[in-house]
Amino acid sequence: MSVGRRALVVGIDRYDKLGPSAQLSGAVSDAMRVAEILGRHHGGDRNYDCVLLTSDVAPVTRADLRAALARLFRGTNEDVLFYFSGHGTVTNSGGYIVTQDAEANDLGISMDELLALANEAGEREAVVILDCCQSGAMGSPRLVQGDGAYQRSLLGHNVSILAASRSSEAAMEVGGQGLFTSLFLDALDGSAANILGNITLPAVYAHIEGALGPWDQRPIYKTYTTAVSIIRKATPQIEPAILRRLTNLFQEPDALYQLSPEYEYNETPVTEKQRIGQLFKRYRDVGLVCAEKEGQDFYWAATYSNSLKLTPLGRHFWRLIKAGRI
Repeated sequence: MSVGRRALVVGIDRYDKLGPSAQLSGAVSDAMRVAEILGRHHGGDRNYDCVLLTSDVAPVTRADLRAALARLFRGTNEDVLFYFSGHGTVTNSGGYIVTQDAEANDLGISMDELLALANEAGEREAVVILDCCQSGAMGSPRLVQGDGAYQRSLLGHNVSILAASRSSEAAMEVGGQGLFTSLFLDALDGSAANILGNITLPAVYAHIEGALGPWDQRPIYKTYTTAVSIIRKATPQIEPAILRRLTNLFQEPDALYQLSPEYEYNETPVTEKQRIGQLFKRYRDVGLVCAEKEGQDFYWAATYSNSLKLTPLGRHFWRLIKAGRI
């Protein structure tokens, strides 16, 4: 029996050994919100089983985080996710996520070590999400010296990285919240969902990237995977059972469906054609069908006995339904 996917969520505000200027204000609250939203799908079903480590509860030291990461990536046959909010930096030896016990010459866990652990996930999907400065350094071989280290820095199969900024950029806090994480949470809450409510990491990246302008920090997405997994499910715009009826109404993806005035809703009792007309309006509202005549409203298409056709998105879903993927 599957025991569920696992996530390790870390937020560090306090960096006492690095001085007053190193303290953060939003990393802990960001981590708490991420753990909450990842723990359940929108409808309440279980999603990731989250372990939350935050500096307000107990020190998040290098040794403790390293042990937690080893348990995350090595201890299950399910998909795993790691989220980190705190300080990040790049030195001459590569990138680091900075732990709470960091000192000037001993900052925390190297991004190469983190990636090497993620690579041990094997055939499982391993997702790493970093909201810290210079987080785009993770998985960048050019920052690493030596042949052995170069090889270890490469993305392993089924590993994906979503980073808040380039390797040369800061990750901003705005209003006590990480700018990247605020967009990440919006995406998980449904802004990145497709019409079936499925939220994938590429869609999350597209949502975040599109919201940040050319003068803002630029998020980085790196992946080596042959499949796209759903990381959360939001409320669908249309139920799969209703969507599957599309192939009953259109026998081919380029077929036309001729209407007549009887398809427009008028009076009770509701006829079968009126029910189909209401179904077509649902398809229209989510961008699956449109009138054959460009710009024509459904009412006039029915009134003048014109036809409907599938949109490019509708043809895409038609093929998925025919292939048994929905």
